[in-house]
Amino acid sequence: MRSLRLLTFVLGIILTGLVGLRVAVGAEDARSIQAEAVEAHWKWDLEKAIRLYTRALTLDPNNARAYFNRGVAYRSKGDVDHALKDFNQAVAKNPDISESLYGRGQIYLQRKMYDKAITDMNRVIELDPKHSGAFRVRAEAALALTKPEQALEDLNEALKLYPADSESYFLRAIAYRDLKNTDMALADLTKTLELNTKQADAWLKRGNIFFAQGKTGQAIEDYNHAINLNPSHAEAFNNRGWARFVLKDLEEAVSDLTRAVELDPKFATALTNRATVYRKMQRNESALADYSRLLALRKSDASLFIGRGQVLLDLAQPAEAIKDFDAIAQTFGLGPAEN
Repeated sequence: MRSLRLLTFVLGIILTGLVGLRVAVGAEDARSIQAEAVEAHWKWDLEKAIRLYTRALTLDPNNARAYFNRGVAYRSKGDVDHALKDFNQAVAKNPDISESLYGRGQIYLQRKMYDKAITDMNRVIELDPKHSGAFRVRAEAALALTKPEQALEDLNEALKLYPADSESYFLRAIAYRDLKNTDMALADLTKTLELNTKQADAWLKRGNIFFAQGKTGQAIEDYNHAINLNPSHAEAFNNRGWARFVLKDLEEAVSDLTRAVELDPKFATALTNRATVYRKMQRNESALADYSRLLALRKSDASLFIGRGQVLLDLAQPAEAIKDFDAIAQTFGLGPAEN
């Protein structure tokens, strides 16, 4: 009996050692596979990298870094859903890896989950007070939540940490604009473009300020840059079209506004602007068509009924015009229009 107990004891020690050895070998294999995955990742072989990260995680399912790296690879492929799942796993396995929180917070920002983005960036800044990107992302979320003062504080900090960040200058310009500080907004947009001439939205926003200041020619130059950089920028076409209308270049204005509507068929501002230009050109049938399209988008907009009614009067269709004016009266609980 005593020899049996001794044998059991010895076998237990041996088996425990074997289990420990297997775990150690598994961890070592996982590290080796993860190193291969990182190499594939650097070579931008994302499919291979993801496959290798997955193998490493099979051997070492608590490897937060492997989850993070695989999430980055998924995000690089455009697979944001899987990236978010992996960032969540990385944070769960190790909540002190700032990169995982930052990656997740960026996705939250992209998905307009602004409070969650701010929460993650708060933690990143706790872990790494010099993380300029976290200040910038938190500021962008604050801007989306109409908190420009808060955004301004974060962007000032971001630019102290990274003075060459064109995106922080751009966002700070938006914060200044929202705070009605046009001069500072203009200065920051100009700085943005000094650092990055390919920032189409910066050209657009600066053009808008020039237009508001009555500098229509300079505005058009900036809109030209925005369109050259992004030929699918509907807002830039709309704004350039309206600027050309102000300069009485009506044919070019219609051309730009038509392109804006082609790019975004539900762009109500572009349709309204084009209807206005058509009326100025006495192309009332075209203006009528635009007002009808607008009313399909905004059925309860009284100004559109007024605009279409006026066009119908110009087209000598008073009975149809009265229907539109009656629609306004009904909307606001007034009596019917008189013949």
